[in-house]
Amino acid sequence: MSYKATLTDGVFLVIPGLLAPEAVGSIPVEAATIGRFLNRSEKNTNTSASTSDPLESVIARWFNASADSGMDTDRKPLSSAAARLGYRTEIVQGEVPNDVFCVDPVYQQMDINHATLADQSLLNLTADDSAAIIATLNLQFGSDGLTFKSDHPLRWYCEFDEALNIDAVSLSHATGRDVSLCRPTGEDARRWRTLLAEIEMILYSHPVNQQREARGELPVNSLWLWGGGMLPEKVQISGSIYTNNFYTRSYANHVGLQVQSVTDFSFDNLPALVVDNRMATAAATADAELRKHVLSELTDTVFATLDQSRGLLKRGVPVSLWCGGDTLWYLPERIGFRRWLDGLGRSQSFERFVKTRVDDFSSAANSIRGESGES
Repeated sequence: MSYKATLTDGVFLVIPGLLAPEAVGSIPVEAATIGRFLNRSEKNTNTSASTSDPLESVIARWFNASADSGMDTDRKPLSSAAARLGYRTEIVQGEVPNDVFCVDPVYQQMDINHATLADQSLLNLTADDSAAIIATLNLQFGSDGLTFKSDHPLRWYCEFDEALNIDAVSLSHATGRDVSLCRPTGEDARRWRTLLAEIEMILYSHPVNQQREARGELPVNSLWLWGGGMLPEKVQISGSIYTNNFYTRSYANHVGLQVQSVTDFSFDNLPALVVDNRMATAAATADAELRKHVLSELTDTVFATLDQSRGLLKRGVPVSLWCGGDTLWYLPERIGFRRWLDGLGRSQSFERFVKTRVDDFSSAANSIRGESGES
C-alpha cells in the first residue's frame, strides 16, 4: 500500500502520543477496540520520511496528497503553511504579509545541561495575561519594525518590517525536546536570537509573570518562532475532516471543507481525516486523567466504528494510523481468519500488543518524548 493511497482513498488517523510509553502505562480495559485494530494491522515504515516529521507536515500532506508525491514532499513549506493559515484564520481575512511568523508563548524548563520546552498547555495563560504582555512587546519593539498580534492566549504572531530568511521547527515538534537542538537556523537567525534575548529579559521582569509566579503558575519566559513561508495553493479535494486541532481546521477552511468533531466520526463519507493531538498533550504533561478521558472517547467513537473493519475491507477502503515518527499502521488488503480472531474478545489486547511489539513504536515515542540527549 502506498503512503499516498492511504491519504487520498480511505481513513487516515493522526493521533500522536497514542503509543507513547506514558499513555500505554494506564490503558483502561475499555480500550480493547484500539488493541483489536493494532493486532490486525501491519507496519509500514517509509524510509524517505524522518522521525522529525512534524504534525503540521503530516496534516498538510493529506490536504496536498493529490498534488504531490506524499512523503517525499519538502517539509519546510508544509509546516510553515499551517502557521500562516492560522494567521489568516485568526488575524486577517484577506492577504497575509510575507513577513509574518508565529511567536507562540512558551515556558522553557532549565536543567543543568539544557533547556526543555514544556508543553504549552501547562501555561494555562489567560486572555488578559496574553494581551498585557503583547502590549508591552509592541511598545518596546514597535520602533524595531515588529508588531505582535493575537486572538488566542496561546497563539501569537509577529509581523516583521522585512521578510526573514529563517528555517524554524514547529512548536508541536519542539515540545519536550532540548531547545538547543530545535532553534531556528538561516541567514537571519542571528537577528532573531538578538531580539529574543531582549524579549526574554522583558518577560523575566514583566508584572504578569511576577503575578503568575506568586500564584504558583508557570511564567512565559520565552517565545517560539516558527511558520514563515507562503500560503499553499488551494487544492480541489473532497473528504471529511474530524478534528480538535486548530491547524487542521485552518487547512480545511482554506480548501473549503467542513470540520466535524472527532466524536462524530463516520466512514460513510470518504476519504476521511481524523486528527486528535490530545494524547500528545497527555503524554507530555503526564496527565493521567486526560489520557483516560481521551482513550475512552476514541474507543467509544473512532475505534468502535473501525471495529467494523471487515466491512471496510470488503469495500476496498484503506485505513491507516499515524502516531508519530515515520511509521504507519494500516489494515492489510486481506485479513486472514486467524488474524481477525487475534483481535477479538481480548480485553487486554492493547496491553498485549504493546508488550509484544514494543520496538515497533519506539520512533513514535521519540517524537513525543524528544531528543534531549537521552540515550
